[in-house]
Formats: sequence, structure tokens, C-alpha cells
Amino acid sequence: MRPWGKRWWLLIALAMGCGGLVVEVSSDPASTPASSGGTQALLLGAAAEPIPPPTCRVGEHPCPDASADDCLEPVRVQSDDGAAAHTVYRWRDRDQWTDGGVLPLPHFLLSYVRSLRDEYGSAARGNERERTCRTQLEAQLEYLRDAAVERQGALVWENEDGLAQAMEQAEYAHLWASVAVTLLRHGEPEAARRHVHTALRFAAALDRSVGLHSGGVRSETTSCGDVAPARTCAWFHSRGLGIRTEGDEPRTVLNQHLHAVRDMLNLHRTLARAPELLPADEREAILRRILDRAAAGLAQLAFSDGWQPGAPRPPNAAQLMERFEEPAGTFYWATYEFDLESGRPRNISLQRTCHYHRHSLELLSHVQRWLADPPPRVDEDARRALRYPLERLLEGAGEPVGAPGSRHAFHQFFLSDTDPVLRRARGCRQPPLATDSPAYQSLAPRLQPARVRRAR
Repeated sequence: MRPWGKRWWLLIALAMGCGGLVVEVSSDPASTPASSGGTQALLLGAAAEPIPPPTCRVGEHPCPDASADDCLEPVRVQSDDGAAAHTVYRWRDRDQWTDGGVLPLPHFLLSYVRSLRDEYGSAARGNERERTCRTQLEAQLEYLRDAAVERQGALVWENEDGLAQAMEQAEYAHLWASVAVTLLRHGEPEAARRHVHTALRFAAALDRSVGLHSGGVRSETTSCGDVAPARTCAWFHSRGLGIRTEGDEPRTVLNQHLHAVRDMLNLHRTLARAPELLPADEREAILRRILDRAAAGLAQLAFSDGWQPGAPRPPNAAQLMERFEEPAGTFYWATYEFDLESGRPRNISLQRTCHYHRHSLELLSHVQRWLADPPPRVDEDARRALRYPLERLLEGAGEPVGAPGSRHAFHQFFLSDTDPVLRRARGCRQPPLATDSPAYQSLAPRLQPARVRRAR
């Protein structure tokens, strides 16, 4: 959607009616400096009128005042001819606004954009609600798209250091595809195909080598070791937009790598159910390439040699295990990320590390559930490429919690997460995986519950 000409005007104001700013933003991402996240801003003027709420759906966490943080900040987008104006959102997080707040922090807008998609999808065909929600959805997507830059055919958001991030790339590839399917259901096939094209450009970052302004998030292709020499292993580098990456060093975060794997599977399922949105002569190749990415990410954890002294490659799953010896017992915990320079695990705050320990289990369980109920158009070779590393990652049945020298990362993570004594010993306030959750139900038959003997 580009009905508004070559430039947009943003009128940024506070939700409580405080004065705002007028900012000029280029809509041609290829022409803008990547260091500004694809957005070239110029302060032009003084206070604007208070911004009206969005016409279709108001976000669940709008900023209540000028001092609020971690909230949805309204942004007014208007064509340069003044013919159309809409309220969209960006995420306000001053701790991550090292670029002065130019980048909209897309990850934190996912829930809101999904709600817009669903509002549009549930509207009756041909009524005013459908038109209103379609317009607002397109405006929000275009605002996000115009903050991206084009690199080697990939459409990417870059942090202040010039690095794209795998988590945002993968999740928005899937989101854009899901919007396309919604448009198709509402009788908009041409618009749907345009959105699929954008989705595939976001996903293309997972095929490009990571580097400054490279448009890539993928590690250099690495050997899967002697166990699986014919497999391709790849790490999808990510730490989240808005976080400084200490110069040109890509970050290596376990849960965000698994996010990229999961969202490639989500993208495949969405497109496999609407194959008419893909070019007929490229359909099978596109769908297979999506699955190849997910398989390479799993193989990296399961089979790769991982980090070695003098060869600072991304880790395998066993190198992301951190062992604790406490009076309550000995156990392993998932480290948040891996430092490629030192070859050591690195964590963030305790409670966030606790959260992402469990979240990594949830993400892996999604792969298992996808394989248990694959979408159409998945041949046996593609299933095997996913199943083989997943089976390796789920090994360890019978091994006691905290076993010395264990290399069964996810088995050990499951045991420590589901044992309330060990969670307390780690200092985690969050509850463990609920026994009635899809993640627990899918993992428990393979990764025994915590009622097993503990290692001495």
C-alpha cells in the first residue's frame, strides 16, 4: 500500500493531550541511512493537536502520560497532500531508544498488530467496519515497513549498530503472511499477494550472512559435525532491536534463535494452506526453503561442533547449559545467551533469565507439535530434516536431574523447570510450565517430569 506519495509526515503527540512534534520521514527505505533504522527524521515544528485514538482498535497498553514508559505511543501519519491521516502506534521504551526513538521497536507492537488483523478479519464483508479496520491495519503496516531498509533483496530493520535481528525478521514475515491470508478471505487477492511478497522479503534475512548492513542474520554455514555431515547448521543471530550489540558483534540468544525457527514453521503452515498466494512455478521451492531454515536452526543446536577455542562459532545446545550446585539439589539452567568472544554463557536479570529458560522449552515444544500435525505440502524428506535434530534434542530419558557432564540440554531444562524446589533454589518467582499447557503435554512423554532421582 503506497497511496500517500513519496513522503509521510508524522505528528507525534502524547495521549493525554500534551504538545507534540512534527517529524518528516522518508518513505523510500533504500535511500535512508541504516544507522537510523531506515528512518531519516528532521524536527520541523511545534506543538500539534492531541492525537485522536485509532478508528478501528485502541491498543491495550497506551501511554497514559508523558512520563510513562513501556507503552504504546500514538503517532499520526498523514500524506503530504493532506488527503489522509491515521493514528498508528510505536512502542515507547526510553531504555531502548538509543537512536532517539526513531525505530518503532516492532517486536513490542506484535500483539497490537495481530489484534488489528483479527478485527479486520472478523468484520462482515462490505460493511463500514471492514473498511475502517482495513485502512488502519494498512496504515500500521506501512508505518512499520517504512522503518525498514532494503539489503540484498531482504527487507530488514537494523539496530543502531547496523545489524538486523532474527527474531523480528521471522515473526514479521509470519505476521505479514497471516495478514495476506486474511485479505484473501475478504476478497482481496492482489493485495494479499503483495503482502506475501513483503513477508518473503522479511524472511530472506535468514538466508543472508550476518554482518553490518548486510541484511543478514544467519551465521556462516557451519559443519554439523561427524554425526550429521550432510546437514546444514546455522545460528540465527538476534538480541532484539533497540539493544546495542557492542559494535559489530552479533548476539547469540537461545530463545530468539528458537523464535526464528518457530516462526519459519508458522510461516510455512500459513502459506501451505494458501498456496495460491505463491507464484505457481516457485511454490514448492519457496515452501521448502522456509523449512530448510528451520531445520538448519535445529541442527545447529543438535549436531554442530559449536564454539571452539580459536573458532568462535555459535554454540550447540550443550554449551548453553549452566550447572548449579545448591543445598536443595544440583541442576542445570538454560543460559540466556552465549558470548562468542569469551566462549562463556551470559545472563541478564535473574527473573528474565528464569522466564526465558521456560520460554525456550515452550518454543521447542512448538516444533514437536508442528511435526505431530504438519500442514499440507510437506514431503517425507522435509519432515525427516526436522525430526532428526528434534529427536536428538529430546534425548535424555532416565538421566537424573543435574547429572554430571550431561549434554541433554532440554531434558535437563525440563527437569529443573518442573521441580518447584529447584525453581526456588534458582530464585525464580514465576511458576513452572503448567501441567495442562500444550508445551508440558507435548514434552512430558519424552522429557520425564521432575519426579525422578537427583544426581549426587
